[in-house]
Amino acid sequence: MKRIACVLTIITNLIFISFSHVAAQCTIEIRGDFIYDLSTTETSRTEAAAWQVFDLISDYCGTDCSVCLTIADPPEFTSSSSCVRTSSFVWAVSCGINACLNGYWSNYNSFMGHDYSGTWDVVCPTLVELELFEATPRAGSVIVLWSTASEADNAGFNIYRSTSKYGDYIQINPDLIPAEGSPTEGASYEYVDDDVRNRKAYWYKLEDIDVNGVSTMHGPISATPRLLH
Repeated sequence: MKRIACVLTIITNLIFISFSHVAAQCTIEIRGDFIYDLSTTETSRTEAAAWQVFDLISDYCGTDCSVCLTIADPPEFTSSSSCVRTSSFVWAVSCGINACLNGYWSNYNSFMGHDYSGTWDVVCPTLVELELFEATPRAGSVIVLWSTASEADNAGFNIYRSTSKYGDYIQINPDLIPAEGSPTEGASYEYVDDDVRNRKAYWYKLEDIDVNGVSTMHGPISATPRLLH
């Protein structure tokens, strides 16, 4: 009986290790003036993930940041701005680094003459194989189209829109768009966004969410509606 219990303990530990490894497959995607993919155990934009972004931006920009970090306030998470940040203003020279929970990051140094910024997000792989994701402009509307080759454990989709590529994206569909595919068969989808103005560019992201709440973002893509095409 002791031998059986020992074997069961080993199997249980192996299963635990296996699941722990799967949970660590998420990636922090940093985009903008810096482009970098960083492994993480976080599954969404948390304070811990923001600290990872802050540390990477601090290292990535090299000497410019090291000088700033020497004279700046100690980095900390500020609840008022929901950012991991540090900043300094000495002799009319300002510098700072920010990594915020809304998915925005920045790194500026007035003395060195740079002002870098961009977006970041935590992406965890889902079992949706996307074949097509495009936005077709019309007069007073944009038609967002996407299709999948297969969908395993997919709950549905959300569409997010912004007026700039690296701006804040806001969900525009009121309810989750139900999944129609299966593990062996894909599906085609269409969403008409008529809350737009002609001659103004719009950017879109597609989010697929599985039955466990894990999501993956796709895009962005853009379209500019016009009266005549």
